[in-house]
Amino acid sequence: MNEHRLCYVKDDWAYFTSIPLSEQWGDDWGDTPYQCNAGRPYEDTPGQIIRIAFLGPHEDAGWHLSVEKINSQGLPWLRYNDSTFLLPDCTINEFKDFIWKTGGEVYTKENPE
Repeated sequence: MNEHRLCYVKDDWAYFTSIPLSEQWGDDWGDTPYQCNAGRPYEDTPGQIIRIAFLGPHEDAGWHLSVEKINSQGLPWLRYNDSTFLLPDCTINEFKDFIWKTGGEVYTKENPE
């Protein structure tokens, strides 16, 4: 299985997919602004999507764009300041590092083994 990559951010949730960004889709991902139109990513197979909650002093950098444009052009999902951005296709660990280094918190559910 491929490592999950960031494909969608809305409110305090980040979504990661195990398939290439060019193949991942969701409702109205071609519409702008995505914040008013786009839905969660489709999950065609179990485990394809991982959702992680987060809080922090981040701004939605691409609120006025479509999900399709953000992902296909590598535009930022989140911005911390004018020089610190979170880009699509980052791994879960890269996402967590970004949130923690910019003063935020990450919430995940750990499954007991």
